[in-house]
Amino acid sequence: MERLYDAAAHPLVAEALNSQAVLTCIQNFKDGHGTNHAVRAAVTGLQDRIKGWDKFNKLISGQSTDATGLPQWLRDITSDDMTCGVFVYWIVQEDVLSQIQESSARSPSGHIWLSNSLPSCADFFGLLRAVVGVSLTLVVFCWAEDVSKGSCSEQIVSLIRLWQEVEGYREVFIVYFSVDGFLS
Repeated sequence: MERLYDAAAHPLVAEALNSQAVLTCIQNFKDGHGTNHAVRAAVTGLQDRIKGWDKFNKLISGQSTDATGLPQWLRDITSDDMTCGVFVYWIVQEDVLSQIQESSARSPSGHIWLSNSLPSCADFFGLLRAVVGVSLTLVVFCWAEDVSKGSCSEQIVSLIRLWQEVEGYREVFIVYFSVDGFLS
C-alpha cells in the first residue's frame, strides 16, 4: 500500500488509479482490514491522494469542483522530499505553471493555510503559488549549498528571511515545510 501511495504522488499514476474498478478494489481491501488501523489509515491516505489529484486537475483546467480538502492534500503531497519533488517537477514540466500564473489568485492569507477548507478557488491558487515559489526557492538553496556557492546561498537566505515576515508565506514555511524560524 505504501508503494501505491508513493506512486500516486505522480498525477498520471493517480489518474490511472482513479478508475471505478481500481477504486472499488482499494475500498474492498480497506473493508477487508477493518480492525487494522494502520492499513485503514494507509488506504485512506491513498484514496485522499487520488481524489486530491482529481480535484487539482479539474481546478487547474478550469472545471468546477469542490476545493474542500485541497489544502490538506497539498500539505500531504509536499510533506516529504520525494513527493514534493514529483509534484514540483510535474508542475514545471507539464506547463501547469503557466495555468497557475493565468489564474486569478488572491494574495496569501495566513488563516487559509492553516485550515482544510478554502473560501474560493482563487484562495487555492494563492496557496499553490506560494507553495510552488517556496518549494523552488528551497530547491535552489539546497543546490547552492551542495555546490558551495556562498553568495547564491546568502541571497536565498535573505529571501527566505523576508518571506518569514510576510503573512501567508510564513505559514507556508511553518505548515507545509515544517520550518519554524528557519535561519532566524
